[in-house]
Amino acid sequence: MKQSMKSFYVLGGTGTSTELADVTYKYKDFGTCGTRAWERVGAIRIRFGKKAELLDFVATTDGFFIRQRVVDALTEARLSGWRSGRVYVQAASRLQGEDLDYSELVVVGHTRNYAERTGLLPIEDCPECGLRRYERPRTAIALPAECWDGTDIFEIEELPGLYIVTQAFKDVVDDHGFNGVELTNIDDWLDYPP
Repeated sequence: MKQSMKSFYVLGGTGTSTELADVTYKYKDFGTCGTRAWERVGAIRIRFGKKAELLDFVATTDGFFIRQRVVDALTEARLSGWRSGRVYVQAASRLQGEDLDYSELVVVGHTRNYAERTGLLPIEDCPECGLRRYERPRTAIALPAECWDGTDIFEIEELPGLYIVTQAFKDVVDDHGFNGVELTNIDDWLDYPP
């Protein structure tokens, strides 16, 4: 079945109910753009505090964590562009006995030549590391068919942290009633001021 280019959604979280307790990165120092994370090392530890609400999708600044039932549903639906990553969970005592089986949602799907095909404007280049930052669109996400790699969840590499999902992904979320996630059609998406 051919995917309609209107059937794409921006994956967003509805709340942050956790904190990253431990995540380790290798850092590199670049004179022009400064010290920045270069590569993550080892597993992630997350902590749910005493006021945390346990959600099926948990959004953080580093991405998403998902319950095992979400992993199972995405796997059963044979959705592509993702894998699960190991997460160690710490939780406040009031949450002991709750479903704390979480994994990281590692997005491996990506776009191809997005910036050149959409006219995305670069705002900064680092001559040392090659990092190029782009101006984020404020309304709607253009998605030319030739940019899409065919996966059900993918990241626009030029716009880090912006995850796009297909109608098939949305259908799984809707059919199972998963919470903690918001899916906005790419034509209706609005960015918030930085």
